[in-house]
Amino acid sequence: KGGGIFKTTDRGETWSVLPATANSPDFQMVNRLVVDPNNPDIVLAATNNDPLNATAFTSGIFKSTDGGATWSKKFDGNNFVQQIVATPGNFNVLYATVYGDGVYKSTDAGETWAKSSNGLQANGRIEMAVSAVDPNRLFASVQGSMSGTGSDLFVSDDAGATWNVVTEDNNGTDVDFLGGQGWYDNTIAAHPFDKDVVYVGGVNLWKFVIQPGTVTQENQFLGIEEQGTDVFMSLVNFGANYYGGRLDANTALDSPLVSVEIRFGPDGNGGYLKQMAHRFTVPDGMGSGVPAQDYAYQDYVEVPFQVWDVTNNRQLMVSFRDQQKDGVFNLLPLNTDNADAANNSREYIFISNLDYDAAAPDVNIAQNGGQEYEYLYFFWPYLTDGGTWDAANLPASKFIINFGTLQKRLRLTTSVADAYGEYGGPNGFSQTTGSTTQQGVHPDHHHIVPVVYSTTDSTFQLIVTNDGGLYKSDVGTNPGETNGSWTIAGIGYNTSQFYAVDKAPGENRYVGGMQDNGTWLTQPGDDASASAQYQRATSGDGFGCAWNYARPNEIITSVYNNFFFKTTDGGASFGNATSGLGDTGGGNGPFVTELEYLQSDPDVLFTAGVSGVWRSTNFADNWELSEIPDKWSLRSTMKVRISKANSHIIWAGTAMEEGSSPVTLHVSTDEGVTFNPVNNYTTVTLGRISGLATHPLLDSTAFALFSFAEGPKILRTDDLGQNWYDISGFGTGSVSTNGFPDVAVYDLLVMPYDTAIIWAGTEIGIFESTDAGSTWHILNANMPAASVWELKIVDDQVVIATHGRGIWSVTINELPGQVYLPVITKSYPSLQGELLLDVDMKSAFDSTHLYLNGSLFAKLNQATQAGTLQLITNYTATKTGKAYVRSFYQGKPYVSHVFDFEIFDFDPVVDSYENDFSGTNSDFIGEDFRFSPSGKLTDRALHSTHNYTANSNYEFMLKKPIRVRASDALINFNEIVLVEPGTSGATPGSPEFKDYVVVQGSTDGITWVNLLDEYDASANTVWQEAFVSNTQPDPEMYRFRSINLLDKFQAGDIVLIRFKLVADGDVEGWGWVIDDLRIQTDNVITGLNGTLQDSGLALYPNPVTGSYVTLRNPGEKSGTLTLYNLSGQKILSQPVPAGREVQVLLPGHIKDGLYQAVISQGQQRFGSKLIIKRN
Repeated sequence: KGGGIFKTTDRGETWSVLPATANSPDFQMVNRLVVDPNNPDIVLAATNNDPLNATAFTSGIFKSTDGGATWSKKFDGNNFVQQIVATPGNFNVLYATVYGDGVYKSTDAGETWAKSSNGLQANGRIEMAVSAVDPNRLFASVQGSMSGTGSDLFVSDDAGATWNVVTEDNNGTDVDFLGGQGWYDNTIAAHPFDKDVVYVGGVNLWKFVIQPGTVTQENQFLGIEEQGTDVFMSLVNFGANYYGGRLDANTALDSPLVSVEIRFGPDGNGGYLKQMAHRFTVPDGMGSGVPAQDYAYQDYVEVPFQVWDVTNNRQLMVSFRDQQKDGVFNLLPLNTDNADAANNSREYIFISNLDYDAAAPDVNIAQNGGQEYEYLYFFWPYLTDGGTWDAANLPASKFIINFGTLQKRLRLTTSVADAYGEYGGPNGFSQTTGSTTQQGVHPDHHHIVPVVYSTTDSTFQLIVTNDGGLYKSDVGTNPGETNGSWTIAGIGYNTSQFYAVDKAPGENRYVGGMQDNGTWLTQPGDDASASAQYQRATSGDGFGCAWNYARPNEIITSVYNNFFFKTTDGGASFGNATSGLGDTGGGNGPFVTELEYLQSDPDVLFTAGVSGVWRSTNFADNWELSEIPDKWSLRSTMKVRISKANSHIIWAGTAMEEGSSPVTLHVSTDEGVTFNPVNNYTTVTLGRISGLATHPLLDSTAFALFSFAEGPKILRTDDLGQNWYDISGFGTGSVSTNGFPDVAVYDLLVMPYDTAIIWAGTEIGIFESTDAGSTWHILNANMPAASVWELKIVDDQVVIATHGRGIWSVTINELPGQVYLPVITKSYPSLQGELLLDVDMKSAFDSTHLYLNGSLFAKLNQATQAGTLQLITNYTATKTGKAYVRSFYQGKPYVSHVFDFEIFDFDPVVDSYENDFSGTNSDFIGEDFRFSPSGKLTDRALHSTHNYTANSNYEFMLKKPIRVRASDALINFNEIVLVEPGTSGATPGSPEFKDYVVVQGSTDGITWVNLLDEYDASANTVWQEAFVSNTQPDPEMYRFRSINLLDKFQAGDIVLIRFKLVADGDVEGWGWVIDDLRIQTDNVITGLNGTLQDSGLALYPNPVTGSYVTLRNPGEKSGTLTLYNLSGQKILSQPVPAGREVQVLLPGHIKDGLYQAVISQGQQRFGSKLIIKRN
């Protein structure tokens, strides 16, 4: 919808709106203009008002003779007047096309018009061309059914007096040359040198050559002629089979259908034309879809018209539905409110194939359901807007239904551009991810212009405009017909129609979804500008998109009906991103796919469909439904918005509609898990919303945007939708009182640095308020007056998606830059039972408030830097609950997601602990480790996540506190560590050390200390080699680890133990496995019979780091030395000679670890622990 007609007098350098057309409903949509080439003051315009939002539809032709200063209406159309075309060399002869109706002709430069459609039948749009070679030769590309394909080509050789449909010669197959989209993909141009050649654009481009000869068609519908009836009678499109859905013809009759006239007006004898008709009524309160048998016959009454079969010159029987039950036939203005029977306009007419009898009704019709007996035609008339119904004084007029045979003309068809390769033609269209230009000829054509190069050689060039922009063919006598003969000519034109846009973090790179042109993004390394070439991301129509602010290699794009795609490599490739999303495809998802997210919480996405709102918490890896069963409706556009002030609040909806099937907006206060309907605004009747927006500081505030003419455009609520008020100044009036224009509104942005500043994206540009909506004015900016569909703050920019002028951005220094939501990562108790919360402060904040179970619990009124914030509370009210934090930066709140916490009880203090992890175990707390086998490690052990993920912190804590012993306070275990090694020479704790594992201890559960330095795969040569070669671990890679608690704690301390794996954002690895855990336990051997004597057996050095161990033999006798591992398996057995001190060789195959050494001397056995640590 536009704002009138613009005019230039300096060849397009400057433009100004014609005041007579500005803000006029008659000029809301200007479909076509023609200007007299000999007198530029004479202009004709085909126009209509906004059919979606107007109270009554109007369309017609307006003429100006003073250069557009004043206009007069010359023609009223019963449907969209979509084209006016002038005869080359004779502006007096004009043609106009009316959707679903036909062609009208003027011979006096548009002063008067008459229908000129004999033989032309249209179900929808008609586009015409006049041959410059012979002005009597006309062509029409029509949405119709005469050829059986939905696309009809008509030709006239008598300047429109008669028309013939043109079908394929040699019994060839007629093609649907408009591709099923002729209502908007339909354009035609006559060959400049050959009157028999015409070019047509639909989805594809075609060339038709008219052939000599004709073929007689079978009996068929030839069209409608409204000779004067249009001033009082119009027909409803109810989806019937003829006349654009307005006429139902009974093709099942045994006899052929005939031409019929319904005649109105004077009878020539001082009276008016009338005849008897069968009157039927339907049950009270019923409207459409009434079964035939529920039509009750009432009587035989007079009606103010006659029905004649003009094919056979006989008068016919007729019936009608008396909706008002007032005993007479009358026409009322269109009204289908079933509850308002007195003003309901459903007065249907049924024409029967029976000879008229004025004296008596037909016995087969005069019964319930008889209206359909032998019926020929059925239609639904109503009183034309502005018309008058006076049965006795109707004008002399006829409504003519033409049925019969006609002559077909013949053609030969050539495919000029076959976008999808359906017809074996040239110039196919390719949509390759990564391409920087349109490849081939884009489908969906809207205009064709031949440009003559040489009249001597008959050479010319074709210029076409389509959904991909501007294209030009080669120059020749048959241009554009060979593969590769077209070139895109629209680079730099900057007329792309964007629905949505996003920006890369910290870069001037953008991604946007465009109408019928896919989604494109700025090339890596480029700084976006008006001349920068973008690269294609995904194909099809492009809609909602998102550039992950935390992981810039991840981008989401979409096409129609909720189909999403995701890249994890910066746009080099894309994959499907609809896992779990049930509302995809037509009838399930909206045509304009919605995608909502906040840069401050980039992994959480929302969309909407027929079932409700869909939520993803992992950037579209999978989706979950929040069902909305009531007061919800699927529409072509659906809106979801996260509150910028509080991410727990989500808005969603399509409309505010009352009545028997009400539709409302819905709001969630639990992060989109559940939704509840809010109240509708009822001061005036509205309907479908065109946008939603929220406030950056006030979490109960939202804005509902509308695009209805002469009504409120922006509604605001400050109480979560309980009450709404208009801030666009319309109220109950038709004109704004505060400067807001009467145009469509798509998006709204409240500035976080000054909430009195509001920007509204409208179809004519951005309107600004600097007083919170009290007054409005056009934004003082260098932007064109383009339709603005999305306004988004990213970094210090407002990024703007325009529907027609590309992507724009403006830098505003006052914007805060990117701030991330805080995230509660875990909860745990201290040893004293206090609730501890770790909060990942992803950004610096000025202050932070903690909420527990919905109530404010504590305020930290001090600044915090980015990093982990540990909140220690004295909360003990419940063992479980919900927690979130609200942090503030420059006055703007940032609310974390709700975290479910649990305060568990520690087990009683123990002096020792051992675990082989062979069974299930509840001794530990944490979600990042598991007890299981893995690959070649077939015995159960304690495993971290495999593979671990980047930027992760895995922890696993033993719930049994350990009392530290005075000696032998050892933690021993076997392990394999395959985590990313740090940079050579990096020290533990430095960023260069990268990923690591560590064992930690704490005396309070709050403060933790490392029991040894952090380590990684470089701690062992075998581990290092396995990590580098990406080798899966096997049992031979286990290595022994021994840690002395006394290095960090005192004897008697009560200590908690935990295992921790930390990964940076770089390379990911296999992880960590731990087995045979022993803490301060002497009973490390199982399966040994008898009792070991503690008689001073000594082994040294211990740990053993070489090949020999020296033992002090307590019995000084010969005997046998046996080594057992922690599982009781015998590892070594060899004789020991007599002597006080004996040196024993330990073979190289014995692995590092903790062993039990036993010397057997007859009936005596002596034991001691031995640690081997040679690697």
